[in-house]
Amino acid sequence: MIRLLGVVLLAAFGMADKALYEGSNKFAVDFYKSVKDDSSNLVCSPISLQIALAMTYAGAAGNTAKEMKDVMHFPDSLKTTLEGHKALLDSLQDPVLKVASKLYLDDKFQVKQAYQDNVVKYFNSEVENVPFGTDSTKSAATINQWVEEKTNKKITNLITPDSISPLTKLVLVNAVHFKAKWKDAFSEKFTKDADFYVTKEKKVTVKMMYQSGHFNYANIEELKASVVELPYEGDKFRMMIILPNEIDGLKDVEERLKATTLTDIFSKLSNIKLDLHLPRFKIEKTLELTKTLEEMGMKDLFSTKANLTNMSDEDLRVSKVIQKAFIDVNEEGTEAAAATGIWIVPVSYEFPTRFNIDHPFIMVLCSLQGNTPVIYFLSKIIMF
Repeated sequence: MIRLLGVVLLAAFGMADKALYEGSNKFAVDFYKSVKDDSSNLVCSPISLQIALAMTYAGAAGNTAKEMKDVMHFPDSLKTTLEGHKALLDSLQDPVLKVASKLYLDDKFQVKQAYQDNVVKYFNSEVENVPFGTDSTKSAATINQWVEEKTNKKITNLITPDSISPLTKLVLVNAVHFKAKWKDAFSEKFTKDADFYVTKEKKVTVKMMYQSGHFNYANIEELKASVVELPYEGDKFRMMIILPNEIDGLKDVEERLKATTLTDIFSKLSNIKLDLHLPRFKIEKTLELTKTLEEMGMKDLFSTKANLTNMSDEDLRVSKVIQKAFIDVNEEGTEAAAATGIWIVPVSYEFPTRFNIDHPFIMVLCSLQGNTPVIYFLSKIIMF
């Protein structure tokens, strides 16, 4: 199960779609490389952050819009970007994947009608007025209740009352929830204690799931890693595990990882019989992304140079971007959730091959739009 939430606070399948999907993958890899931490596990949702930032981008102008477009790898045309996101969101809606957006406005603040119309039309966003300026506790509770509802109560307390100030004018929230069963489930009776090598010198005991079956698999020489794909019921969604060839090879794999590599991997996969060993894992992570996005190139958005005049005539800037994500992988399947927030103030016959995931690895949860993957969650598991 995976869940994700995105929030933005503000104070006083055509060629276009393909271009957006390809840009989305570039941003996903850039984002992963920017937030990766060599000392802890990671789960993040590039798609949730992208949607929250795209909603902000719809209100940006001038150099602020240019910096956002460049970092997000958006098409040159705002209309193409908006229409691409509508097509993307329409394609994402599925019984196992829920994507929801909401625009919270201070009850004494108005955004331009054209901006509000765009977030409703292109992002399927709901709009609600809350008393940011007079009751931060009630405002936070209102937002958190919506987030909990959209993420099956896996993401809680995204917003705290003290994160809302009298200057807070607007909060953009995006929530993603994914819960699906494996196409071929692991049997709990085969789950055993096994070694997981955190480093060559250090190992820990984990609950290692096991099954033997046919999986799409490849050894990717340029990545110095092997890849296995685990499909979910219905075959629309899949989890891709990237396992370095060496126990201590994760950092090298991360440096070699590119968006084009992820796309190319699918063309290199072959269906073979594997004895697959995969550890159960569960991760929760909260990321404060303001500094990350500044380092990626979005500088004006968080400064007094911010230009959000397509949103409001007031001088606004983004003060905070937070993402909270959760993933649980077990014998039955996967549940995941995430949310992102941005604050703005005045974003043939064969012998099975043994595939033992017993050292640090990368997980990609995605679907395919044509031949292009759409990445919902990226995770790195280095310890238990």
